[in-house]
Amino acid sequence: IGYTVSKDASVPGYNLLQKNCTGYNSVTNTFTWEIVVNDSAVTMGNVKVTDTFDSAKMEYVSASEDLGEDSDVSNGKLVFSLGTLSERKVITVTTRILHPETYFGTWTEFKNKAAMISSLNDTPIEKEAGKWVEVKEPELLSKSGEFTRNSSGQLLSDGTICWTVTVNEPQLAVE
Repeated sequence: IGYTVSKDASVPGYNLLQKNCTGYNSVTNTFTWEIVVNDSAVTMGNVKVTDTFDSAKMEYVSASEDLGEDSDVSNGKLVFSLGTLSERKVITVTTRILHPETYFGTWTEFKNKAAMISSLNDTPIEKEAGKWVEVKEPELLSKSGEFTRNSSGQLLSDGTICWTVTVNEPQLAVE
């Protein structure tokens, strides 16, 4: 006989942690994750948020808060020590698909999980967000060509080709 025991950590009446994927950029293959801490604006001390993601699928790009010393970025563990909070706090984390060519042409779910402990809860409150995306090979440029013709529509004998190059993603900075 086997038993499954689970424990849901929460503080009744308070919304202390939320986790969402607020965006995916298919050109840069980056996700924007939002962690909302203390939406109920109660006073709590020793607030520590741990954000984790699958480091085999994604890599850390940036965060809106400084990372704590116990973070392990290469293994997908980000820690934010927020001290005492009495207001709502939003942390934005950006991750990028690692080796996107692995996923070209497939729908894949990418997940991110947040956990929080504070003076109000010893057992971590956990929230998870995920986003299904079809990873596509970027088509930043396209080109087409035509043999040059004279005014009557006949091909020129020198074999000249007129090429047209189109930038498909003009908002992307190319260095």
